[in-house]
Formats: sequence, C-alpha cells, structure tokens
Amino acid sequence: MSAVPISLNVDPSIASAEPRGATDKAARLRKAATGLEGLWIHQMLKEALPKGGMLERSFAAETFQDMLSDALAQNMAQRSKFGLADVLVKQLEPKVAAQPAATNGLGEARNK
Repeated sequence: MSAVPISLNVDPSIASAEPRGATDKAARLRKAATGLEGLWIHQMLKEALPKGGMLERSFAAETFQDMLSDALAQNMAQRSKFGLADVLVKQLEPKVAAQPAATNGLGEARNK
C-alpha cells in the first residue's frame, strides 16, 4: 500500500506576518467581514438544501454536502454576491481606524 500525496489549500496570508498600519487594519477588517459573510451564506445553504429525500443520508454524504456548501459560501463571499461584508466594513471601518495600536502588555506594539 503506497502513500497518497495530499494537497491542502492553505491561504498564504495566514503564514505571513500580521499586517501593519492603517491599511492593514482595513485589510484585516475586510478579511474578517468576508469570513463572516461566508459563514452566514454557509448557514443559509445548509438550511436551504433538502434533508433526506429518496436516498439514505450517510455520514459521508452529509460531510460532502457540508463541505460543498462551505466551498460555495466562501466563493460567494469572496465575490461579494450578497454585500454583507461591504455593509460590515462600511459600518465598522471608522471604529477600527480610531482604535489605538494593540500592545503586547509591555507597552510595545504587538506587530513589531
């Protein structure tokens, strides 16, 4: 039995250093808002898709359906199909920009 290579889709921005400055705050806010929109769309898709039906629902089928709806939701959120992320960014941007830089507890900026 040979090993099968597994390819993982990893967001390269996760491995990179945290963003710095005001533009980075906006980028992190946009990323968080888009993630929230994706979660919201995922929940909507889960509720909208039929449960049961003619075929028996196995654990594998439910897992596949959940993964498919999550992939669809993230894709839709990235393309701003619903606009929830845009509304969140517009509402929260002034508050995020007004916040002081986060510190590490020693009075030093956390992103050094």
